[in-house]
Amino acid sequence: MKVMKTLLAIGVMTASFAPHAEVGLNFHHELAPIIIDGEEQGFANFTSDSDFTLDNGTNQIVFRMEKLIDGQGDREKFNSHAFVLSFTAKDTQVSLKPTMRVLRTTQAQAFNQDPKVALVDKNGKHLDFTLDVLPPSNAIMRDYTAELASFNKEHGITVQSKNTAQIVAQTASIAPSLAVEPNEIGPESMIQYWLKKASTEESETFVNWAFANRTVENPQGLEGSKALSMLSHWYSEADVNQRKQILAWLVSQ
Repeated sequence: MKVMKTLLAIGVMTASFAPHAEVGLNFHHELAPIIIDGEEQGFANFTSDSDFTLDNGTNQIVFRMEKLIDGQGDREKFNSHAFVLSFTAKDTQVSLKPTMRVLRTTQAQAFNQDPKVALVDKNGKHLDFTLDVLPPSNAIMRDYTAELASFNKEHGITVQSKNTAQIVAQTASIAPSLAVEPNEIGPESMIQYWLKKASTEESETFVNWAFANRTVENPQGLEGSKALSMLSHWYSEADVNQRKQILAWLVSQ
């Protein structure tokens, strides 16, 4: 695996309506895009169009392998680890494809340990890239956007894309009174972010649950939508002072 050994500054230009040179990105059918240009694709898009357009320069994406493999006497779905890949290209079309066969469980395990992929441009040239595993959070459901933000913060990576600082920008506009440091990923910022995603009914459900569990050390999480799951997870992660601040902010809304 080409493990990330140096800190990257991901500087993708903000999109405009004026014509500009771009990089086309295509995924092999066994590889599924998860985050492209800072935007989470969602499970519904994993089997849809795999062609994307990025700006010239350095880009960061998240992907995984998805395919049927031979299990113990039966066919089973293999979803690999999520991987963060960064590369630099200009005025070209590039394709991301696996360079190893994954047909059986042992090969799937090998791919997770050392994923063999190639990034090839339209002229057949293999481009350099960095590749690393995207560590999952402790949440019941994966939040790839938050995980990538945490990964970038840990590695000192600054991301500037069409969706730059998506979580921070949204939370800052929701409640300036709930202090959140720039690029901070924590209970306060994540609760603000997921409340923005939640419906009115889900927000009310969370608020009632939060007050009912304000003194419970490890409350049972909410089930249902991803927003409810993530809201209850991040509230459970908050310490006493953070919960007080969150509750005070909820009352003021």
